[in-house]
Amino acid sequence: MEKRLILAIALSLLILISWSAFVSKTYHIENKEVTKDSARGLYLFMKKIFKRVLGDPQAKTIKRLKRRVNEVNALGPKYKKLSDAKLKDQTNVLKKRLEKESLDKILPDAFAVVREAATRTLKQRHFDVQLIGGMVLHEGNVAEMKTGEGKTLVATLAVYLNALNSKGVHVVTVNDYLAQRDAGWMGQIYNFLGLSVGVIIPDESFLYD
Repeated sequence: MEKRLILAIALSLLILISWSAFVSKTYHIENKEVTKDSARGLYLFMKKIFKRVLGDPQAKTIKRLKRRVNEVNALGPKYKKLSDAKLKDQTNVLKKRLEKESLDKILPDAFAVVREAATRTLKQRHFDVQLIGGMVLHEGNVAEMKTGEGKTLVATLAVYLNALNSKGVHVVTVNDYLAQRDAGWMGQIYNFLGLSVGVIIPDESFLYD
């Protein structure tokens, strides 16, 4: 009961501070002028308290995904030793496994295969944080990344995994140029692994070959 009361008071203060900083350039607390910067400092302080009391809501998720990243990394040497032909055949192996296993179960192997294929075709190897991004997309969530952090490469992980069930995957991008560019660029990975790639834009459509 006491903990709930403390949380309620802290939440009320946080809302009050945030609202005050938003609607006024300056305001007074006990006759002391507090600027927007000071208000932001108070807001961040309260936010830190909330995180300490309630915990970081993302921490548990990140911890879980990092364990899966370790699984992918552990499989790296296995697929690095394979010839191109045998690596490409892993698509059929994984599709066969899907008859008895789920996408989540084969995710580490699928991601490790895509990572190795990208290394061979594009000379680009997915970083661990990009593996996490691919897992986030696979789980149907939003992976926010800044320009240059490799969103296009991240998508190949979730796309390949979900394409293994032979139902097809659509990647939607913001304009026709990017649709064609990325299909040709990332299409090298998909083509290497035996998947077909197409592009649909207004009045036209293409197949990667």
